[in-house]
Amino acid sequence: MTIVSQLPELMVWFAGLVLALMNWRRTPRAAPLLLLAMVTLITLRLVTGYVNGLLPALMSGPQLSDALALSNFAQSAIAAVAWGMVLVAVFGGRQRGRGE
Repeated sequence: MTIVSQLPELMVWFAGLVLALMNWRRTPRAAPLLLLAMVTLITLRLVTGYVNGLLPALMSGPQLSDALALSNFAQSAIAAVAWGMVLVAVFGGRQRGRGE
C-alpha cells in the first residue's frame, strides 16, 4: 500500500495530532493521550508498510504465512490500544455536569 492511498487516514491523524497540541493547556489530561494515540497510529501505518514489504523477501511458504498472521495480529493489537487511548481521551475523567 502506498502512502498516497493512505493519505485520508494520515491527514485525519495529523489533524488529531495538531488538535492535541493546540488544546494541551485546556485539556491537560486528554491532549497528551490523544497525541500519543495519533503518533502511535501514524507510526504503525508507516512501519506496517515496510514490514509487510520486507517479510516476503525474507521468508516463503508456511513461514511467511505464519509471520504475516503474527504481524497482522500485532498490528491489530497496537491499533486497538491506540483507539482505546482515543476513547479514554474523549470520555475518560470527565466531570459530571449539573443534574446528572
